[in-house]
Amino acid sequence: MGVSKGEVLSRRSVWLGVGVVVAALVLYSCTVEPRPRPRTYPRLVLPERAYRQFTDPRCPCTFEYPSYGVVGKLKNDSCDFDIHFPPLGATWHVTNRRISAARRGPGSRSDLYEQYRRLLYHHTQKATEISERTLRVAAGGGTFFELKGQVPTSAQIFLSDSTRHALVVAFYFTTALKNDSLAPVITYSKYDLSHLAQTLRWH
Repeated sequence: MGVSKGEVLSRRSVWLGVGVVVAALVLYSCTVEPRPRPRTYPRLVLPERAYRQFTDPRCPCTFEYPSYGVVGKLKNDSCDFDIHFPPLGATWHVTNRRISAARRGPGSRSDLYEQYRRLLYHHTQKATEISERTLRVAAGGGTFFELKGQVPTSAQIFLSDSTRHALVVAFYFTTALKNDSLAPVITYSKYDLSHLAQTLRWH
């Protein structure tokens, strides 16, 4: 059966219409202003937990820290140093202080603690909350501080044997990301700070 001239023209009209629609879509897609995609947070891969012991003849203490940490150089006349954690973009600032036997006055445990606490509360300009939790460990006692908000430090600990030594460890990020995106790292590192406190020993 042959195809009539009318049917041929009808089919051509259909294909012509389809072509016009496709061309219009192509032209529209080329003229639409591109919109930036919303910024996403980088995927964080937390390292497997494992620990190694820190010990140095210049320091009056030992403790365990995450095995992927890199201990910075110690000065000859002090036991203040950093432990860097490249996989997390974070650093622990470790400070040791000798305390006097006096219960009060300059150099006493209470004096050092109050000095440190005042410095920490300078973060209240950006912190939405600062909580304090009492620590009781084999090496003595102290306080675990947790800071919330867009602050560079999310957790710090103060530990002392009350008679000779005090240790302060402050956890800082070296990245500019918002703390909302770093919540898994913060939680992960708080556990490791608690582990340090539990394994701290004076000598």
